[in-house]
This record gives sequence, structure tokens and C-alpha cells, in this order.
Amino acid sequence: MRWQPAQVAFVGVLIATVVFDGLSGSTLWAERDVAAGERLISLGLGSSTAGYLVATIGMLATIAVVLCAYELVARLAAELADWKPLRHARQGAAALAHSLIPIALAYFVAHYFTLFAFQSQDLIRLASDPFGTGDDIFGTAGRGIDFRVVSPEAIWGIQLAAIVTGHVIGLALAHDRALELSITRAQVIRSQAPMLALMVALTVAGLWSLSEGMATV
Repeated sequence: MRWQPAQVAFVGVLIATVVFDGLSGSTLWAERDVAAGERLISLGLGSSTAGYLVATIGMLATIAVVLCAYELVARLAAELADWKPLRHARQGAAALAHSLIPIALAYFVAHYFTLFAFQSQDLIRLASDPFGTGDDIFGTAGRGIDFRVVSPEAIWGIQLAAIVTGHVIGLALAHDRALELSITRAQVIRSQAPMLALMVALTVAGLWSLSEGMATV
């Protein structure tokens, strides 16, 4: 990948929006969402408008937190490893941006696996009645969704494996880039401490949001 600041923003937004998707299904968010919405309604906004505004602010705040955390960690890694060219050009974040791609992919797999497993079954019904006109072209218009096709234990296992694997691969990619940029072994180790902390924090946040979402189903 070429080192471009836009890549950091793009991949960061991919991660943050999925994080917010999980957060928005948690009890923690629900309580604050209702409280904030009620305040906006008391100021004269409609209930729908208040809900959209609170959700938008929450999503933007999540994006800001994820991007700022990554920028801080990347800059700290460059400082600790004394990557002078990157420190002066402030390209530490761009140099390590590719390490976020496996994490973004892992978050999408973890959060949307159930949507794929269940809603994809509806294609069988839609194939017979694609326009909702009552047709039954292939005799499958009455086919429903089998929510027992995947057990809750299997869902959690797949989500856990995706999250952990994505972060391990991301850390490995960051380590490989550190080997390219560093001269000594000590520089590599110092650069990876902040990245390790970020990966652990994102792993915990991802698993927490998934567990909260399952608890509220």
C-alpha cells in the first residue's frame, strides 16, 4: 500500500462505524441514548429528529476516538523507535495503516455474520417472489428463515475467532513494517509496545460490544 493519510481515515472509519454499530446495541448506550433524546425533545425537536441527531453524534464521537487513538499510538511508536523521517513528516500513521485492514475485516465478519447466516436464507423465498406480487416461480415462496441453522455458541465462537485473528494479523503486519523501518532490535520492540496496547484495547472493545449485543437479543 502507498502511504497516504486518506487511507488512515478510510480504514479508521470502517472500524469505528462497526464499533458504534455494536455499541448502539448495548445497555450502556441505550440508557444514554434515551436520556439525550429526551433532553433534545424537551428543547422542541421531534422524537425521530432527536434520535437521528443523538445517533449521529455518537457515531462521529466514536470515529474521532478511534482515529485519535490510532494517530496517537502511531506517533508514539515513531517517537519511541526514533523513526526520524516519519517523525518529521508525521507519516507514522500512514506507515502503519495497512495493519488496520485485517481488524476492519474482522469487525465486519464478527458483527455481520449473523445477518449473513440468517437473512441470506431469505434469498430462497425471494427467488420465487422477487417483486412481492404473490408469485411462486420455484415453489419456495413460503420458505421461512431457520434461526436454528447456527447455534449461539457457534456464532460466538466465530465472532471470537474473527476478532482475535484480525488483531493478531494486524499486530504482525505492524511488526513487519517496524522491521523495515528500524535499524536495531530495540527500536522494533519499543515501537510495538504502543501498537500492542492499542490492539488489546480494540480486542476488548470489540468483544465487549459483541457480548452486549448478544445479551440484548
